[in-house]
Amino acid sequence: MSEPPDERPWQKAYLNFRELERWLIDDGEPCCRVFVDMLYDAIQGRRVFENRLQKYRDDQKANSNILPEPSADLISELQSIADLRSSYRATPGYVFEDVYHLAFNNLYSWRRYKQPVPQASECLRFYRGQQNDKWRIGAKIYRDLPDSPKQQREAELRARAASACRLGHAIVKRRKFNFTDAMAVVQHYSDVDTLDTSTWLVDFSRDPWAALFFASDGGRTGDCGIVWNISLEEYARHSVGENNPIGPLQLRVPKGIPRIDNQFGVFIEAGKPQFFDQYVAFGKEDTRFRQHNGLRFEDPVLGITAHTMYPPDDQLREKLLEVRNAADCQCGPSTRPCTIPPAVFIDPLDPKTYEDVLTCWLEFQTKKKVGRPEPQGVRAALVDLARFHALLHSPAYVGRLPDVTSRSLNRLHRAFDKLYHQSESGEPVLIREAVLQQYIYNQPLNEDHQAVLLEALNEIAPGSN
Repeated sequence: MSEPPDERPWQKAYLNFRELERWLIDDGEPCCRVFVDMLYDAIQGRRVFENRLQKYRDDQKANSNILPEPSADLISELQSIADLRSSYRATPGYVFEDVYHLAFNNLYSWRRYKQPVPQASECLRFYRGQQNDKWRIGAKIYRDLPDSPKQQREAELRARAASACRLGHAIVKRRKFNFTDAMAVVQHYSDVDTLDTSTWLVDFSRDPWAALFFASDGGRTGDCGIVWNISLEEYARHSVGENNPIGPLQLRVPKGIPRIDNQFGVFIEAGKPQFFDQYVAFGKEDTRFRQHNGLRFEDPVLGITAHTMYPPDDQLREKLLEVRNAADCQCGPSTRPCTIPPAVFIDPLDPKTYEDVLTCWLEFQTKKKVGRPEPQGVRAALVDLARFHALLHSPAYVGRLPDVTSRSLNRLHRAFDKLYHQSESGEPVLIREAVLQQYIYNQPLNEDHQAVLLEALNEIAPGSN
C-alpha cells in the first residue's frame, strides 16, 4: 500500500526547505544573509555544506567571533538537508522516486524564493511538464494523424488547421485579439472541455515549478512524468543559415489573461512545427519521476497551487465556449487555410526537407571559414544522411524507436559535424561511420534499440560493423 500524499518523506523535506528559505529571507536578521547561503550549500550535499560551515567557523575565529552564531537547531536542520541530498546520486537516466523528490533535487538550480520569473524575451530556457514521458512533445495538430496514405494524412491535417483558423478569427472578432495572440488562446484552451481544437503552437512555461505542477497534475501510478526544457540558444544553432527550413522560434504571450499569467505561459511557433519535437528531444534532462495517484506538486510559498494555476473565476473560458462553433473565415479543408503558415504542411518524412537543413548548416559552416573553400565530398554525403534521418521518422521505424532522442536534430547535427570534420581533414567521408558513432554508439541504448537503428542504416549504407 502506498503512503498517503501528506506522509511522503520527499514532500515533507521539500516543503520544510521552502519554509526555512522563506523564514531566513523574510524574517531573519540582515546580518544573517550568510545563513541563506548555507542553506543553498546544504541542498548541494554534505561535502559542500560542511566545507562552507568549516570556512565560517574559521572566519569567526579570525574575526574574534563577531560574526553571528547560528543556532544549534538551524545547524541541525541544515545538516539534515545536506545528508538527505547526499543519500542518492542522480546519474544519467536516474528516475526520481516521486515528484517532490525531483523538486527537492532542483531546489538549488531552479527558481528560488523571491526570484522573479523573467519575461519571455529574457528567458534562456522554457519548460514543459508532461504526465507521461512517452508522450510526444510537438504541436498537437500532428498527433495521431494517419500514417498513410499521404493524401488522407494531408486532408486530415488541413481539416484540423481550418478548424483552428476559424476559431482564431472568431476570437479576433469577438475578443479584439490579433490573430497570432488569438491562436495562442486557442492552444491554451484547446482541451476537449473547452475548444476541442488542435493548433500548430506548443505551450511552455517560463517557470520550471509551474511546469512541474502540470507534469504531476493527474499523473497515474506506473507512469513516469517529466519536465522538458528548450534552450533558445541551442535551437538557434539548428536554425542557422539562410532560408533554413527549421526556421526561427516565434514567441507568443497574450496579455491580460489571468490563467496564462499565473502559469507563466509562453506559446512557441516553430518555423517548421514538425521539427519541434525533434529539437526538444535534445533538451531532455534527467527530470523523470515516478507518478503516484493523487500526488501533485504544489508550493504555496511560490504560489504554485491548483487555485492559482486554474483560477476558478475564468471568465474568458466561459466566453470561449460561446464561440466554439463559430466560423468567421472562409477557410476549408480542400484549400490551404488562409492564415495558417505554409510551413505547417511541409512533409517531415521527405528526405529533401532534411537535405535542405543540412545544406544550410554546410553553407553556414563554410562561411565561417573565411577564404577556405567548401570541403570536398561532404555535400554528396549529406544526401545519404538526410535519407537516413528521414527514414527514422517514417512509419516503418518511428514506432520502433520510442526514445525520441535517438532521432533528434541533435543526433543529425552531430553526424553532420563528423562528416564535415572528415572532409576538412582530408579523410574519407564515410556516412556509415558518422551514423554509427553519433546515432548508435555515442550514447547508451538498449540492444534492441541499437538493432533498429542499424537496420535503418543498412538500408541507406550497407556494410559490416
